[in-house]
Amino acid sequence: MRTGTELHRLQTRGGRILTVAWSPDGRVLASGGLDSVIRLWDAEQRTLLRELHGHRGEITKLVFAPDAPLLASGSYDQAVRLWEVETGTCRTTLEGHTGAVTNLAWVPDGRTLASASYDTTIRLWDRQSGQCRHILQGHRDAVTSLAFMTGRDCLLSGSFDRTVRTWELLSGQNVRTMQGYALALFALAWSPDGRFLLSGSSEATLTLWDVTTRTPAQVLRGHSQQVNAVAWSRAGNRIASGSSDQTVRIWDAQTGACTHILQGHTGLVFSVDWSPDGRWLASGSYDRSVRLWDMQEGTSRVGSEHTGPISAAVWSPDGTQVASASENGLILVWRAADGHLLRRFEHVGVVSALCWSPNGDQLVSGAIDGGKSVLHIWNVQQGGLVRTVAGHSGLIWGIDWSLEGDILVSTGANGTLRWWNPEQGVNLATVPAHDAWARAVRVSPDGKTVASCGEDGVIKLWDMQSHQYLATLRADRPYERLDISETSGLTNAQQAALRALGALGAENATPPWF
Repeated sequence: MRTGTELHRLQTRGGRILTVAWSPDGRVLASGGLDSVIRLWDAEQRTLLRELHGHRGEITKLVFAPDAPLLASGSYDQAVRLWEVETGTCRTTLEGHTGAVTNLAWVPDGRTLASASYDTTIRLWDRQSGQCRHILQGHRDAVTSLAFMTGRDCLLSGSFDRTVRTWELLSGQNVRTMQGYALALFALAWSPDGRFLLSGSSEATLTLWDVTTRTPAQVLRGHSQQVNAVAWSRAGNRIASGSSDQTVRIWDAQTGACTHILQGHTGLVFSVDWSPDGRWLASGSYDRSVRLWDMQEGTSRVGSEHTGPISAAVWSPDGTQVASASENGLILVWRAADGHLLRRFEHVGVVSALCWSPNGDQLVSGAIDGGKSVLHIWNVQQGGLVRTVAGHSGLIWGIDWSLEGDILVSTGANGTLRWWNPEQGVNLATVPAHDAWARAVRVSPDGKTVASCGEDGVIKLWDMQSHQYLATLRADRPYERLDISETSGLTNAQQAALRALGALGAENATPPWF
């Protein structure tokens, strides 16, 4: 602990680990991840004690009871399970959530378990009976954090809706709400004529940006949770969006009206892409399925051969194939006409981004492979790995090609934007682009401009050839352009907070984290 030196490594073939937990006495370590299996390890001997099978989805959270050899597990299969640590027996399955379970927390006395979910609710479970005592409702987006207040019968919860809520355990009432502000952008698409950019946000909105004036032209509302994916049809008349609310929406690009709500996914929708002729829409979801929606007939086909959450589903340039990637490291290439599987590419880790080359001969994937952040270039025709390039740190969230296919651009968790020569595997340029995770990058239809967006809430434009910064597109923050330079009575921390929310002046204010 003092030196940070690695003492031992516990090796598992189960893929990406999402959660670990120590037993109260420190003798047992539990781990869980993408393969839906919970593993219990002897911490002293550093050996595997047993595997716990039962969940049908990724393990998202593990927590030991404070007063008994009991382990609680939460999963993407929407269930909570209680396990006897000494025998590995599943004692109880707690069902009721309608979305993935994201977090768990025991009341300090161990009699009550709290579970949080993508369905926006928190449930309080009685350990003895397995009954749900309260459903805590109030959040407007996925609940991701839970903590009990020491010395008080209260629970704190944090959510993607940017609120922290305090709940009274006995009554289940929300007694306090603290509202924060943050606008994150997760997805980008250019209009076919290059005049507009489309972004999807944490505010559950889509925004059409006028690239010339660098201002929002229209805001599309309808989703109830964050928008993870957007796509503009090649004809320019329709827009598609995928959201954490498990729906795909189709919008009229001219009027901004929502014309269709496509329902069928049972997990958040992370990817949408139009076929070149605009008849079909592909969507990928955390429910492990890829759906092809026939927008002419109003029907859909489902591909469910993946065993992990879908991170990408993209059409080939000629419209004959669909490639899909999942977080457990698998890329599948399908024949669009009948769903026949053509190719299978595997990684040793999560695949977070996928893109076809302009001529359709290659795919490039962004992945954490063997613990390293890499771009893999695959030959679709022959079925082999062409080249691997490394340079990013953390997940690679966005990839796109130049029109000629001779340059790749990528961006990711470290906020940088990189240009690559895919033929030689050489990094041509690297620029710091965003102050938080960069989530998407798109090359303009004329090939001259690169657009990137991130969780810092801004879109930035870059010159494709010179790599130079061109402009920033940003929605107004709560105190945008408010001049506080002559304001008195504000502490340095308050001034810094106002500036972060768009206010002008008070340049010498001390940031609130100092």
